[in-house]
Amino acid sequence: MDPSLLIASKSFKRRSMKVPSVKNKKEKKEMSPLGETKMQKMSYFAVSKLNTSKDPLFVETLPYKFSALAKIVKYMQKRYLEGNDYSLSLKQVLGETDQLDISSSTKTWLAKIALPENPKLEITSENKYIYKPVYNIRSKK
Repeated sequence: MDPSLLIASKSFKRRSMKVPSVKNKKEKKEMSPLGETKMQKMSYFAVSKLNTSKDPLFVETLPYKFSALAKIVKYMQKRYLEGNDYSLSLKQVLGETDQLDISSSTKTWLAKIALPENPKLEITSENKYIYKPVYNIRSKK
């Protein structure tokens, strides 16, 4: 190598050793439990979900909705095991499970979201519901 390049590299190394490589980091400010930066990164929908989960009305109605759904699924399974294989509308199911007094928002939630997406129930062409067994086995009787 050229001696002038060696001298230049040695002087560069000496100068770089004098410069501190670790800089002092700024102290973190204490903010809300989620932190300001994390809050800024979250989308609008994520923030709105946080707010609704703390809403007392939301917390009270969600278990109520799922208990109504569980009653319907258990009733439909019981009917299937007894041999009743005809389908029922939502109004008929609610009448037979004594849930006619549930709110209209719960009824729409059941009709539009919960019952169609439930893997244990099947929707017929007439918008009626029937229990969907894991294995569809018919006996010889």
